[in-house]
Order: sequence, then C-alpha cells, then structure tokens
Amino acid sequence: MKAQVLKYAVLLTVCGFCTFLVPRTAAILPLSSTLPPPPSIAALYDTIATDLGDYAWPINARPKITSTFAEYRATHFHGGIDIGTGTRTGFEVYASRDGYVERIRVSPIGYGKILYLRHSDGYVTTYAHLDRFSQILDERVHREQKLKERYPITIECSPDEYPVRKGDVIAYSGETGAGSPHLHFEIRDPNNNFINPFLGKGLSVNDRISPTIFKLGIVPLDESSLVDGTWGLRTFKPRTISSRKFKLSQPIHITGNIGFAISARDRSAESWMRGVYRHRLFIDDDLLFEVRLDRAPNDDAHQIQLYYEPDLLLDGAGKFERLYVDSHNALPFYQPQGDKSGVISSERFVPGPHRLRIVSSDFNNNESELTATVVFNHPPVPHFEVEGNELSGFLADNNLEKIHLFTKQFEAKKWRRRTYTVHEYRRGDSISIPFRTENVDVLKMIGENKWGSASLPLIRFLSPPHGTPGRLKVTPQIGRESVQLNIMTDKVFDLAPRAFLYEGEKRRELVLQPKDVGEYVAVFRPLETYSGTRRIVVDAIVNGNEVHDLKEFSIYPIVSGHSDTMLIDAGRLRLSYGPATALKTFFLQASKSVNGQGVLYNLSPLRTVLQQPMNVQVLVDSARRGQGLYFDDQLVARGDSTNVLAANMRYDISTIAVRIDDTPPHIANVRIRTIARRLPSVSFSFSDDQSGIEYNELKMYIDGEFVVPEVDGEHHRATYIAQEPLAPGSHLLTIRIKDKMGNSVDLQRKLKIL
Repeated sequence: MKAQVLKYAVLLTVCGFCTFLVPRTAAILPLSSTLPPPPSIAALYDTIATDLGDYAWPINARPKITSTFAEYRATHFHGGIDIGTGTRTGFEVYASRDGYVERIRVSPIGYGKILYLRHSDGYVTTYAHLDRFSQILDERVHREQKLKERYPITIECSPDEYPVRKGDVIAYSGETGAGSPHLHFEIRDPNNNFINPFLGKGLSVNDRISPTIFKLGIVPLDESSLVDGTWGLRTFKPRTISSRKFKLSQPIHITGNIGFAISARDRSAESWMRGVYRHRLFIDDDLLFEVRLDRAPNDDAHQIQLYYEPDLLLDGAGKFERLYVDSHNALPFYQPQGDKSGVISSERFVPGPHRLRIVSSDFNNNESELTATVVFNHPPVPHFEVEGNELSGFLADNNLEKIHLFTKQFEAKKWRRRTYTVHEYRRGDSISIPFRTENVDVLKMIGENKWGSASLPLIRFLSPPHGTPGRLKVTPQIGRESVQLNIMTDKVFDLAPRAFLYEGEKRRELVLQPKDVGEYVAVFRPLETYSGTRRIVVDAIVNGNEVHDLKEFSIYPIVSGHSDTMLIDAGRLRLSYGPATALKTFFLQASKSVNGQGVLYNLSPLRTVLQQPMNVQVLVDSARRGQGLYFDDQLVARGDSTNVLAANMRYDISTIAVRIDDTPPHIANVRIRTIARRLPSVSFSFSDDQSGIEYNELKMYIDGEFVVPEVDGEHHRATYIAQEPLAPGSHLLTIRIKDKMGNSVDLQRKLKIL
C-alpha cells in the first residue's frame, strides 16, 4: 500500500515555480537574489506526500460549493471546502478514503459534530457540521455524554475500534455548530496543516465563471514612499472592460517601496462571493510574485491577518489580499518566499511608465485580468524665486516639463491657474517665466515632469499676510510603523511652520512639506528606544501673528528581537513581551475608558499578529466575586481571589477589559410537549450577558437522571427528545446552566405523562 501511495503521490515543491524573477533588462534593473524560505515553512510545507487521486467525493449531495479553501475568517483561514445542501439536512456522508475514525467531537459551536478519519499515509480527512453520526458512533457518543453528564464531548479512538472503507456511510449532513446546512470537508497533512481539497481529482467541480476584481490597493511601506505624491494607503476602482478584463483609467505614480493588494471574489453558477485560488503579479510581463492557495496553516491560522491588508479590514473597506510579504511569517503559499518578496521598489525600475498586470484565477483556471499603468520615479523638486515680474529658477531635474502657477489675493476663495511649458522658457540650466504681479498676494507653483508626476507645492508671498489671528490645528495620525503629522490653519501661514518632536531627552525638528498655504504635513518614524509620552511643539506665524500649539501622545514600541515591559495607566496595565513576540517592530497605543461594565483598554493597531505571546497584567483595586479579564470579549482570567488579573495575549493585539459578571444566565421559552408513545420533548433558549455560557455545565435532568439535549450555541437553544417512553404520571424536569464565571441558574418544571 505504501509503495502504491508513493507511486501516485503528487509532490508540490518550490522548484515548480521556475519562471520567477527573469527580468527584461530594458524595463527593470537587476533584482537581488531572493531569500530562502524560513526553516519552519520548508519543514512543514515542502511536499504533499499523499495520493491525491485516492480521495472520493464525501457526500451524496450534488457538488454545490458555498465556500472555497483558505477563505477569510476573522481568526483563521477556512481550512476546507463547504458543500451546500440547500435547506436540507440528512444527506449521507461517506469516508473519502480507507482509514479509521481517530476522533469524534461534539460541540455546540464551531465545527459542531465532527469526525476525524486518519489514513494509512498519516493524512486526515474531517467532516463537520454533521446532524448525526452512523449508528455505532452515535451510540458511543451517547454513552460518553451520559457518563460525563455533558453535551460537548471528545472521544479519541484507537485504529482498531472503528475502521472504515472508502465509501462507507460514516454520518449524515447537518447544520450543527455554525452556519446553514452544509458539509465542511478538510484534508490535513501529518503536521495538522490544511491542503486544498480541490487538488484531489475526485473532489473537483465544474466552474466556467471567472473571478471579479473589485479594487486595487497600494500600500507605501515606509515614510519616504509615495503613491500619487501622497503618503498613506490608496485604493483604486477599475473600469469593467468585460467580464474578464478590468482596467485603471489613470496612471499611478509610485515613489519608494510599495506593496500591491487586490480585492477580488470568485463565483460559480450556483454561488457567489467565494475566495480566489491564485493571483499573479506582472510588471512589463515579468512575473514578480504569485499567491497560490494549495496549503494553509492550522496552528498558525491567526496569521491570516498577515495575508489581508489589516487597516482596510478594520476600516470596513473590504478584504484586500496582499501581493507582497513585509515580515517573516509561516504562510506557505507565496512565491518567491522571503520576508520582502513582492515588495516593489521604484529604484529597481527604469524611471517612467510600466505596465502592471494582475491575473486572478479560480481552481478551474478561469482567469480575470487587471491592467494599469504605473509610473516609477521621484516627483520633481522645482527651485524657483520671484524676482520682480519674473519667476526664476534652475533646472535640477531635466525631466521637468510643465510649471503650474496658481495666484490669488488673500481674500479670494479660488486660485487663478496658468500652465507654462518649460522648454519655451528654458535658457540652458535656468528658466525665467514673466508674469504679472498686480493683484497677486500669494503664488503657488507645482512642477510636473514628462511622466505626469507632480511636485509638492512651492509657496511664495508677494505681500505680507494680514488679518485676524488664525487658529492652529495639529493632528498626529499614528500608524503601525510611522506617524503622519498634519498642521493646519483656517488662515494663511506667513512662513513654513516649525515642528519639534520630544521623545524623552531627545529632540529633533521634523521636516514639513507644504500641501497648501494653510496646510503642512510631515511623516516620521518614532524612536524605537523610547517608550511613553511624546510631545510635539509647533511654532508658526499666521496672518502676521505668532501662534503655538502643543500635542502629547503616548507610543509604546514593540521591537522585534528585543524584550521589554511597558507600564501604562500609572502601572495599572502591564504589558511584557519577548524577542520573538513581534514579527516586525510596530508602535502600540493604549487608551482607557470606564463605563458601567468596568474598565476598557483599547489597544491599537488591532489585529497585529503576534509570533509569541504578550503577557498582560491588570491591577484592580481589590479581588471581587465575578471579576474577570477579557480579551475581545472573551474571558481569559478570573479575579475572584486576586487583585492582579493576568493572561497571555497569544495571537494578535486585542482589546483588554476588566468586568464584573455576578449575574447568572437566563433561561426562557421553555416548551414541553408529549409526542406519541409517552415520548416527551423539551426545548428552551438560554443567554448570558458577560462571560458566556460554560457548555460543559449546561445540564438537563428528568427525575434526577441526566438526559442529553441537543445544544445549538449559534442560536442559543437546546432541545431534548426522549428516546424511551416515560412511565405515566408526574415527573420533575430540571435545567441547570452555569456561565464561565460560575454563576448558576436552576429551573424546574413538572412534566406529566398520561
């Protein structure tokens, strides 16, 4: 059997991507060699050593795929495929291969009822959201539930207990756990990581519809990088040329280091809004980067936040899949591998326009294409002064082609604009442009090079500003790795303002760039060596009057490769991290609020992935019954007997809260019916406002004997249908529920059998 498996094994290796990074020398400068894949990736994902032709379709329902492999979920990759069954349950579920039942699990949430089958090559198939198991497995589950007096159960089985053959009926489809009726099917390798089931020949489905591309995202990756002359992430909506062709109408100007991200979804004849299997990034027809979703991590599933652009997710702008890697991670589907693969640097390209092409395809090779023109260059930096009735300067940039001159009087609301062609006024390396200065108080000059890239404005005053003193507004916008400082006035700056940043004992002046006569901006990276409060002091002259402003904000650098402990809120919040906590350095912020429920610390940037845990300790006034520590509304520690609540933040940056929960759960809508042959049925709903239901402590008794209800955690309902008739007469029904803080509620009802 082993030899047969190896004979047909499909080995997916890195060498399958041998067409990468072969630049056309006329269009792109030589690239440095790519980094080798991190050892953890090579060890876990180097090959798929299973007979992918041996996997059979696992259900007798027609192949309607409602979710594809590795789709976005809030905390993980979707580890398999979802086979929709409409509104029906009870379809036969088959063993996809020979093997044995390794694990049976029942849960009111998540996967619901799920089976794990282990196969001879060490690979595993899983079958989730089941309505029920085969009779022999159902009987085993019921015995365990009765023995342990709880609904949730996990049973580990030995290889000789429940052997199965390919095609055996092992269960029936349902909707337990979460979602509408469907079967969730997975293939896992011996390291417990996921494999795309569509790689199996017997698991493919017909699909002739190409993905739809919605938007392109472009992310500047440092404080000196620009997109269309501005800092900050930008998104662009393409025109639809056809069902498979999408195009951006205007060129995009790029300076520095950027990453592309794509918002796209797939569909089939029967479903919409599915994940896309593959993305390829080309510039000038050179393939620079590829994502192909053949594998996905399980233990590192939280690293899904590295695959999607997090700030766009948090802002509700959509799911943009990154076509670059900006930090070490364990994601296996990038080619080439490496911490900076896919990052586009304008310095590596010949200045000027280039053709960007992104090809997105589903597993059936239905393709869609986004095209755009990207211009790699530095914006021009014009050098001009006003001398009498002339605008004079020297040409440091030979590519400067146009000068846009804007003039106005102080009281005017609109600028007057005139454009000059450089070659008409050029004299060697200098230029002189005559213009009328009458009725002009201020002028603004913007240079444009031959590729259409515009300079920052250059502002000159012909008359001193005057009028009432203006207001000064200083706004720091703190990002993951840098801070953008905006300085604005409702009047006019006489001169460029000056801004000084104080970080502990360090002082530096920030470089401000004009955006208009009343607005300046600076982008800077805070010091990694200082944790705590920063001060920015701004001095300016507005309408001839001196104005000043002071802004204070706190930043806590989480530095990759270092360890530190941060004391926040006068030491009441203590965060400790180690050298492996951060995949890359980021800057943390924390704000505190107090309400009727307790204390809340909002940390940002939210969803930043942690490679190793961060220890969190919160000091409270005193121990108190029902007191708990919560990360993102999930109880992680109890504070009944201590005034220091502590837990490890394991996966990503979350909100931190301390709350009091001394209220028991609520039971409602109790319904008792007696069906044929003295078989009673009982249903009820339940809820809890704070810590949540402890499902191991949701119990039902009839005359003191435990009975097993079906528990639906998604809809907060439980149902019990007796399998054996009760004796005529009166019986006592008891329902007992505890929450995760130990608060308990008991409800009793009389149950009469005629």
